[in-house]
Amino acid sequence: MEFPPGVDSERLFHQLLKEQICLTPGTLYSPSGRYRNGLRLSCCYPFNARYSHALARVGAKACEMSGLPPGIAAGE
Repeated sequence: MEFPPGVDSERLFHQLLKEQICLTPGTLYSPSGRYRNGLRLSCCYPFNARYSHALARVGAKACEMSGLPPGIAAGE
């Protein structure tokens, strides 16, 4: 998943970990530090309310970091 340029996925990781939400920063998938504004989603368990809440928090934090209001997609 790619976020707007102002979103640092490592910073996002640390902020959400305080809420017991764990994600994988995109920089883990590039030795050069590429994908700083991205993360990887794994779908190995059935989607439920817990995951829905976590994804909503990821989106809200990413919007906060990028300066966009929650629920607004980049480019809209």
